[in-house]
Amino acid sequence: MIDSLDAALAFIHDTRYRGGKDGLNHMRRLMSALGSPQDRLKCVHIAGTNGKGSVCAFTQAVLRCAGYKTGLYTSPYLQAFNERIRVDGVNIPDADLIRLTSRVAVVVEALRGESVFPTEFEIITAIGFLYFDESDVDAAVIEVGLGGRLDSTNIITPLVTAVTSIDLDHIRLLGSTVELIAFEKAGIAKPDAPMILYPGADASVAEAVRRQCAAVGAPFVPLARTDGGGMVIRYKDGEEIAYHVGLLGEHQQDNAATARAVCEALRLRGFNIPDAVIDEGLLRAAWPGRLEWVKPRREDFPRAVLLDGAHNPQGARALAAYLDALHMPVTLVAGMLREKDSENFARTIAPRVRRVLTVTPDSTRAVPAQTLAEVFNAVSGRGALASPCPTLAAALHLAKCTSEFPLGWCVVAGSLYLVGEARTLLDAPPCTLLGPPVDYI
Repeated sequence: MIDSLDAALAFIHDTRYRGGKDGLNHMRRLMSALGSPQDRLKCVHIAGTNGKGSVCAFTQAVLRCAGYKTGLYTSPYLQAFNERIRVDGVNIPDADLIRLTSRVAVVVEALRGESVFPTEFEIITAIGFLYFDESDVDAAVIEVGLGGRLDSTNIITPLVTAVTSIDLDHIRLLGSTVELIAFEKAGIAKPDAPMILYPGADASVAEAVRRQCAAVGAPFVPLARTDGGGMVIRYKDGEEIAYHVGLLGEHQQDNAATARAVCEALRLRGFNIPDAVIDEGLLRAAWPGRLEWVKPRREDFPRAVLLDGAHNPQGARALAAYLDALHMPVTLVAGMLREKDSENFARTIAPRVRRVLTVTPDSTRAVPAQTLAEVFNAVSGRGALASPCPTLAAALHLAKCTSEFPLGWCVVAGSLYLVGEARTLLDAPPCTLLGPPVDYI
């Protein structure tokens, strides 16, 4: 019986039934038995290696600024499972999660009796679609979980789709080249739904996405890169005014441009989204754990801490570029998962930091702190740059007490699991994914 949050999460994460993929057949059967709520949703579908969460954050912010009730489905979560399913920036309440999990569980048990075993992600996705449908959202922004073509979210009929930056990640499942990965990501293309491709994509990636669009009859909209300097431009009384987008890092300019194109496509589908509202949403968007400065509410931690979930080569390069711009000493608290390229990450980040404190993230797939410290020391060429810590709390305490901290910064990076744990330990303020109103409209 599912009558508590613990019971709901236990069912969702039940390791006795790991499920098995059969293309999208199991997901279709599950959703059909639940009344196909996804068919009643007006959806935006976002895939990509890096940046898809940020594009989702930008897009939902614009839609909310335009006055639309907006659902957002993302993964993974940072601090609470409920973060994965939100309406207008608010996590699904425990009571609704319990109730909808119970409803899904009845169908899942019936399917198991027919030797159909929905996966954990399929179950979570079903709960999200049900919640958005009964919440009567005006639009649902859906982030792909893994890949795209065979992802559980790929049973929707979106109004517009987008593919964000492509890099080598999950190569065992998606392929060992960016072209193969782009093919999988572009598998979300649907007839007549414009497919936005992030600015400056490699020619081979663009061609792979174009072929997928041509195969299904989706308008292909590749974006050209412009040097916007991380800003959006508005005009007021004939004067050009530059505003930074709401998310930090030069790479967010590409994500903001992608979200802008998504919103312009939605406008052609009947959404009332003026240019000024797009600019406002891009400026007000928030996305925790991605180059996020957190001011701890704990009195024993004196300064803001930078949190970033960068964990693959492209993410490491974006973090490195931001650290270069700080021009201040940095103590890095790092933790990673085994399937990530820790050597490449360390090689990219090590030249930018004075000291590394490694920890073991709270995951069965975590790289041990000692092992990660050895990786950093092997590639740094600077001897004992890194040292392991028994816990994240110990690492943060040491970073706070280090002699260079008063003049430098503490950065936590390498895993979203680690970043989520850091937000909790630092008692970071909650985030509703939309900053305060701006006054230039």
